[in-house]
Amino acid sequence: MNCYSCKGWTKPFFPIHAKRILLPAKRINYFYERPCCNLKIFDSFKELLQASLLFLNINRTAMDETTPVIDQYISLCGNNASSSEILMSTFDGINVFWGTSYQEREAIYRESKQVPYLHMYFSLEGASSSHEENTGKQYFLTDNQHTISYEPSFDGYYAVSGPKVRSFGINIPSSFFQKLILTDSESLKRFWDKALAGNSVDLTAHPMPITARQKMVILDMQHCAFTGDMKKLFYESKILELFLLQAEQAEKLNGKRASPLKPQDIEKLQAARHFVYQHMLEPISLSQISKATGLNEFKLKRGFKSLFGTTVFEYLIDLKMNYARQMLLNTSCTIFEVAYTLGYSEPYNFSKAFKKHFGYVPSQLKESFNVMH
Repeated sequence: MNCYSCKGWTKPFFPIHAKRILLPAKRINYFYERPCCNLKIFDSFKELLQASLLFLNINRTAMDETTPVIDQYISLCGNNASSSEILMSTFDGINVFWGTSYQEREAIYRESKQVPYLHMYFSLEGASSSHEENTGKQYFLTDNQHTISYEPSFDGYYAVSGPKVRSFGINIPSSFFQKLILTDSESLKRFWDKALAGNSVDLTAHPMPITARQKMVILDMQHCAFTGDMKKLFYESKILELFLLQAEQAEKLNGKRASPLKPQDIEKLQAARHFVYQHMLEPISLSQISKATGLNEFKLKRGFKSLFGTTVFEYLIDLKMNYARQMLLNTSCTIFEVAYTLGYSEPYNFSKAFKKHFGYVPSQLKESFNVMH
């Protein structure tokens, strides 16, 4: 097998067992060594999918027809302690992926698509960008931001930077567009008018902050326990739900005029969010965050809401509740233990906050998870 970037030597490694995340899942591990490359370039998601399908002896042409959901786990290891893990679910030409990468320097994924597609991308952690070489169109997203765009084709690259980058995305072919074509809002009407005319278009001029409801949908898709046709139906419904949440948010943001923030303030606000993330399980106050970042409390409160679309307190609650949800799903901890970890002295107060955030109490989540497994 040759290196896609420089035609040098690569080494495919054998499949290994990996921790179960999607059920059922085909697990494929590729170990790439590229001593001939000065620039670290990973293969595109499309190329990874092709290699995986070949390994599983599945005809790729069937992906354009009605197909069951194919779940895969793919691991890539490269030079300079770089590595990536990709979870992919593919059906009817739709590609849903969760990516986690670790790198000491920027990693680049080459991509070329000659068919129209809708791209829903969520940068959960770290920085990611894309560059279309023919048009010069560029995107740049930091953690907790998302975007949605239509591209008639793409020839360029995606790049990720930072010690750890987590992302989620959905690539949707034109055959699925009809289910998403809504013109009830001005934002969607403008978007689809341009898309159906074959023009590249974004739903918003700038990336949007990821909301708690959007994170819930992403988590629901990641932990889907259905199989077969039920899984496909579940994924389709969640894709529609996520698209509508993005459209609803875009309509609100397009009607507002964002106040300009100075570059140094943006840097401090990002540091403030990182501080909250690092200390989310500790009792923290606005004055502590203000001192740690060099922002006065007024700028902290106003700037945080303007930049991230949420208040400091709402962001902290969102972090805690999602952390609690993961503990309930992935550990044997009791509700009392989870409540104690998050700093609640009474499980009742934790359950009340959990229900306010997600719409159901922790015990319901535990029960439904145990039934499915």
